[in-house]
Amino acid sequence: MKKIIFIFALFILSSSAFAGLGYKSRSSSSGIAVPIKLNNDEIYNLVVNVEFLSEPYDSKPYDSDEYEKLIERLEVEWSGIAIQVILDSPSIEMAELSQAKKKLELKIDQLVVATKKKYEIRQNIEVVYSIYSFYLVKPE
Repeated sequence: MKKIIFIFALFILSSSAFAGLGYKSRSSSSGIAVPIKLNNDEIYNLVVNVEFLSEPYDSKPYDSDEYEKLIERLEVEWSGIAIQVILDSPSIEMAELSQAKKKLELKIDQLVVATKKKYEIRQNIEVVYSIYSFYLVKPE
């Protein structure tokens, strides 16, 4: 009887110890910091962070393997686009930062459409992302 209880206890402890190994986050985020010159000739770092959902929440169909590959690729490629958008303007005014963010969102949307074609994912499948940080930091 003690042996059965021991095996049962060992089973419960081992299954709870490995329970977190199969966990996959519903979103992933990454960020960049790009030097930018403001019109007052001061240099700042523009910090941009983007978060992508790993799976859509609505009822639209999707193939999980292809969708995961799509999200993994977008997580890598968005930063190159963001850096290019920011570096395309040699100096910027504070009021133009919102325009730069809108331009970045447009470029990411274009990247999503182009990448869906590469992975042969239907265009009606949504990709949810958020630019949740877009701010200036003075380097010290």
